Amino acid sequence: MSESRSDKGSGPSNKKLNRAQKRYERARRDTERAQNRVPHNTRIVIERQFDEETGKTSRRLTTTQVLKKRRRQTPLQKAVRKSFMEGRYYVHGKISENEQDNAGLEAAHKAEEAGEDVLRFVRVNRRDRTSQRKRELEKARYRERRAEGEYRYRKYLDDNPDVSEKMARKKIQKEQVKKHYARLFRKRAKETKQAAETTTKATQKTIIIAKKLAEIARDHAVGIGALTGGGLFFMLITSMISSCGAMLGSGTTTIMAGAYQSMPTDIDAAEDSMKLKEMYLQNDINDTETVYPGYDEYVYNIGHIGHDPFTLVNYLSAVYGIFTSWDVETDVQTLFDEMYTLTFTPSEETRTRTVTTVTPGDMPGEDIVTSEEEEYTVSIMTVTLTVKPLEDIVNEKLAGNDEAQALYQTYGVTRGALQRFWSPLNLDWESRISCYYGYRVHPISGENQFHRGLDIAVPEGTELMAAMDGTVMYARYDDSYGNYIVITDENGYSVRYAHMSSLSVSEGQTVTHGDLVGYSGNTGGSTGPHLHLECTYGADYYNPIFYFMNGSG
Repeated sequence: MSESRSDKGSGPSNKKLNRAQKRYERARRDTERAQNRVPHNTRIVIERQFDEETGKTSRRLTTTQVLKKRRRQTPLQKAVRKSFMEGRYYVHGKISENEQDNAGLEAAHKAEEAGEDVLRFVRVNRRDRTSQRKRELEKARYRERRAEGEYRYRKYLDDNPDVSEKMARKKIQKEQVKKHYARLFRKRAKETKQAAETTTKATQKTIIIAKKLAEIARDHAVGIGALTGGGLFFMLITSMISSCGAMLGSGTTTIMAGAYQSMPTDIDAAEDSMKLKEMYLQNDINDTETVYPGYDEYVYNIGHIGHDPFTLVNYLSAVYGIFTSWDVETDVQTLFDEMYTLTFTPSEETRTRTVTTVTPGDMPGEDIVTSEEEEYTVSIMTVTLTVKPLEDIVNEKLAGNDEAQALYQTYGVTRGALQRFWSPLNLDWESRISCYYGYRVHPISGENQFHRGLDIAVPEGTELMAAMDGTVMYARYDDSYGNYIVITDENGYSVRYAHMSSLSVSEGQTVTHGDLVGYSGNTGGSTGPHLHLECTYGADYYNPIFYFMNGSG
């Protein structure tokens, strides 16, 4: 019988368990103290009790402590308070008219106003103190949950010595990714209801205009290519079509027909869904020798895992017009299944090898060397990933649907019209993307990760330009980001450039789009020279591929 980790003395695992237990107990005491500081009410409730011997249920009155809620004013109380405040201001106004001629009256009036201010401060501060204690209680409960989870995790490892910590961490991380993804979908499904109601009428108009734009795109492809580089085709579209509303974060941006009609959060979620499936596909390939152990050889014939985000979103937008992340999940799964085919093929191969035998001769130094051929069997596991281009799958599905084809072609020209930031590089950087935004296997740790930026492979020393008009909020070094900067505009949007070799701006400096801000590099947690680009609004991250213009240099 294997002994538990706790029976092995004061080893590393035992010490970690003891520390986790102490943190949990300390956090639980902190929660109790915070809970005692919050005002409570005693509430009488009816408690049901089940008697196992008689099989009957009885009820009894009992008391319980509940957090005291802030009382809301009734309409009558609000009206009375409003009348009181109006009367107060009227009286103070009349006193002020006469106090200039009477010093005693002025002193008494000011003393009265000061007293009222003190009472008002005490009343407001008392209410705010209660709210603050409730917030402290929520924080204490959060810390207790974290500490309890770590303690139970360490206790599980201690009770199950056959389970390695790396294996347990990987399992937990996989479950966290699934929960994060499900939570993301639920959140974004709620955000789309209002947008769907306001933009449904614009869909039919979009289809009509899209057909015309598609004709222009087909007939004048060369000219459009030149116009697009200077942004003139985008201006041409905006002058031809009417606008409708769409949301990016909590700010509003006006976009045109021929632009994506769905919420940006749902657009990102659809792309995240495909990236998540591709990450798990890569995990299946990486785990081949663990899932299929014991083979002499493993042969890998693996196609490229990845897709063009615009192709996916253009297709979904053309088919649905307006979609939520839940609406398109089945379609994303279908596209993934048609795009990737992974097979594991076991086989055996008979091979021939030469075996040399040395036999001592009759005289010293006269060894007899003989060689003969022998056959042996090799067990082989062949892993094959066949990839069909997403563009081919989409074109096959759109065949015969003229309206959807027109929209799909138009989105291919307008690229969704979500671009609100200038290009950070004076070159065609989309062709140099080495890692897209979304789920991936980390290139250094090998763990599953949500990559919150876009990696653009450019030589070290490439000039980087400001993608917006704003203020440099950060310009410093970090072990992960290396040399990095963060620029924030007046609307609250921020862009981050990371792994830079050197910076040309400082914190607090105001920049205009196109200004030189530094040079690309390979600093921090980087596996090669590149620019790591992020886009945020408040605490929310967005997929940079949809919101930055591509360079034309």
